Amino acid sequence: MSSSTQETKSPFSSRLARFRFNPRTNTSPLPTHSKIPIATTYVPAVRSVPLHSKHVSDRLSFSEISQDNILHLKTLNSVIFPISYNQSFYYDLIHIHPKNLSMLGKLFTFIRISFPHTSSHSFLAETFPVYEKEDCVAAICCRKEPMVTTSPPRYEYKPPKPDLPITTHSSFRIYIMTLGVLAAYRRLKIGSLLISHIIAQLFKDPTATHICLHVHVLNEEAIQFYVKHGFKIMEKETSYYARNRNVDPPDAYRLEFWKS
Repeated sequence: MSSSTQETKSPFSSRLARFRFNPRTNTSPLPTHSKIPIATTYVPAVRSVPLHSKHVSDRLSFSEISQDNILHLKTLNSVIFPISYNQSFYYDLIHIHPKNLSMLGKLFTFIRISFPHTSSHSFLAETFPVYEKEDCVAAICCRKEPMVTTSPPRYEYKPPKPDLPITTHSSFRIYIMTLGVLAAYRRLKIGSLLISHIIAQLFKDPTATHICLHVHVLNEEAIQFYVKHGFKIMEKETSYYARNRNVDPPDAYRLEFWKS
């Protein structure tokens, strides 16, 4: 009786058993009766669902820089920028600079896993459900610099001291230290969302007068990006990147965005 029960097993259930996906190996087991090679039939195709700029805002989330995600920021900066940043740069982001001026952008992308279609095994053409993954794709890091009463007035950054808190100054500027997006996710308006956030923070802060940053003289794409968002080229500063030997020429443009 037991042997007859095993022989009358549903063919549909056995088909599903052959087709069961193994998440550890990213493959499905080959049926014992099949003569088709694994490489041509059972190797799954893993691809990202195409992104469009109008869908990015729904999938993008911003978070403040903290001890929990600082390693993600270090990895982004090492990939995007030719300049290496020391540990004090990241320490100040966490402990000194205003939290609302530095953001890490995470994008939720969808992964679809499917198998190629074959005439003899048409059921392999099915596509698995879409899976979600989260990638750190962009970041912006800024600080507030107080105005020094000199002639002419100038701005400089000095870490606040206990006996002279930074709030004693009456006028500040927001300085953009870094703004970068991974190459694979550019032209999706992610950079525009980041710069719009900083511009909004400028108008919320009554003590901040303008936004300032430096861009390498040969980085025409970045210059056009900032000009499109209302920044103006103020002057060319020679040897601005002199301490970074891998930056040639070491010159930069200073760009500013003012409230009025």
